[in-house]
Amino acid sequence: MRSGRSSIVMLGTDFSSPGGITAVLRSYRDGGLFLQWPVVFLPTYRRNAVFSKLLIAATSLVRFIGLLASGRVAAVHAHTAARASFWRKAIFLLLGKLAGCRAILHLHDGSFPAYYKKCGFVRRGAVRYVLARMDRVVVLTPGWLTTIREIQPRASYVVIANPVAPLSVPRTPVSEEVLFLGRLWQEKGAYDLVDATARLASEFPGMRVVCAGDGDVKALQARAAELGVAQNLSFPGWVDGAAKDALLARASIFVLPSYFEGLPMGVLEAMINGIPVVATPVGGIPDALGRDGGLLVNPGDVAALAAALGTLLRDPALRARMGAYGRERARELYACDRVLASIGELYRQLGISPSATPVPGKARQFNEEERRCAD
Repeated sequence: MRSGRSSIVMLGTDFSSPGGITAVLRSYRDGGLFLQWPVVFLPTYRRNAVFSKLLIAATSLVRFIGLLASGRVAAVHAHTAARASFWRKAIFLLLGKLAGCRAILHLHDGSFPAYYKKCGFVRRGAVRYVLARMDRVVVLTPGWLTTIREIQPRASYVVIANPVAPLSVPRTPVSEEVLFLGRLWQEKGAYDLVDATARLASEFPGMRVVCAGDGDVKALQARAAELGVAQNLSFPGWVDGAAKDALLARASIFVLPSYFEGLPMGVLEAMINGIPVVATPVGGIPDALGRDGGLLVNPGDVAALAAALGTLLRDPALRARMGAYGRERARELYACDRVLASIGELYRQLGISPSATPVPGKARQFNEEERRCAD
C-alpha cells in the first residue's frame, strides 16, 4: 500500500434510515469503531423519496471521488444488501480498486443467493466478477459462508458477525406478549404470524402480538380483523431507540418467521436480552440460536409457527431456559467489543493502522458530520 494512505471510507445506509444495516452501523459508531480507526462514513442510501435517494447517492459519489483523488484512502468498506444496493456499492468498490485501495464487501442480505439465481447470465457473471475482485468479502455466519462460496469459490472470505448490546433498562416481561421487529411483508412472514395468532387466540385470549415495523400495515390489520384477532395484534410502526428498548423489555417471546435473512439484528437483540426466539432456519439464524436459543419452524408453515409459539406460551420454565442460553451465547459470539475486535483485525490484515489516540472533540466532529449526512 502506498505511503500516505490511511483513511477507511465506509459506505452504508444513512443513520436516519430504518433497517438492520443501519442498526449494525450504529453499533459500530456507539462501540467506538469510528474513533479507533480512521473511518470516513459516506451514506449511499436514504429511505425517502426517489429524488432524495438519487441525491444522496450522487452526493456521496462526488465526495468519494474527491477522497480518492486526495490519495489518502487506504480501503473502501461497503455494507450491502442485494439488488440495487449491491450494484451501487459495486461502483464505489471498483472505483476504489482502480485507485489502488483495498476493497471490502460486507454482505448483509439473506436473499442475496436467491437474487443471484434470478439474475441473467450477464449479471451473474458480473456478480462473480465483483466478488472475485474484492480483497475481502465479509459474511455473517459460517453456515452462510458455505452458500455464498458456491456463487464464487475464488473470493477471499471472512466471517464476522453483527454486534449487539444489551438493554440499558431492566426487563419486566409480560407473560403473553410476543414481539416482531422488522418489515411487515410476506417475505418476513408477517401474514403467517397473523394467521398463527388466529390459531392461538382461543387458548390464549390475552396474548398480544406486537408487530413493530413498516410495510403492509393496513393489509395486515384488515387480515387480523377478518380473522377476529384485531384485539390481539398491535402495529406501532417502525420503532427505534427508547421505543424499541421498551418493547424488548416487555416481550416474553421474540418471533421472526422470515423467508430470507442474513443475521437479523432483532434475533440478536432478543438473545442478548434473554428472550427466547421462534424463527425459521434461514440465513444465519440457526448458527445464531445454536442448540437451545429458540424454536425453528419452516417458512410458510403456519401450523408449526402456531405450535412453537404455543409451546413457549404454555411453559415459562422453558422460556427462561432458552432465554438464559441465548443470552450467554450472544455474549460469547455477538458482544460489541468482540465483533469490533474482529473488524479491527480485518483492517490490520489489509495493512491499515488504527487511529492515533483520539483527541478531545473528535467524536463531536464525527457526530456533526453524521448529522449533516442525515439531514
